[in-house]
Amino acid sequence: MFSLARGFAPIVTRTPITSAVVSARLFSSEGKKLFVGGLSWNTDEDTLKQTFSRFGEVADTKIVTDRLSGKSRGFGFVTFNESSDAQSAMENLNHSELNGRSISVNIAQDRVQREGGYNNRREGGSGGGYRDRRSDNRDGEY
Repeated sequence: MFSLARGFAPIVTRTPITSAVVSARLFSSEGKKLFVGGLSWNTDEDTLKQTFSRFGEVADTKIVTDRLSGKSRGFGFVTFNESSDAQSAMENLNHSELNGRSISVNIAQDRVQREGGYNNRREGGSGGGYRDRRSDNRDGEY
């Protein structure tokens, strides 16, 4: 089976891409990793781990911070050793209060590769600059 990518070059795949295959790729952590949104800027990783460890053994916690300021962006991730523990934590803590804020807890999805942006350009420059008009022979001049 093959599919066409940008630029019309065929990509050979071993199995057809179906919604089941896409779902399996999105949930590669097998439901063990949770997305936690709506966090207070004062919530730290220890508090997050302590809150979620009531439902099972927490393997990892990560609060996402701004690169420049180092300040929390208001969301993070909690990874459990067992998917059943993650499911239980999600059911019990979704829309609950932590450090004075209502948090949302969902199964985390892998980031989808995005195109575009400054570092991901496929084409050359943005145009402009000097152009030698003497070699531009549209009107027969020069």
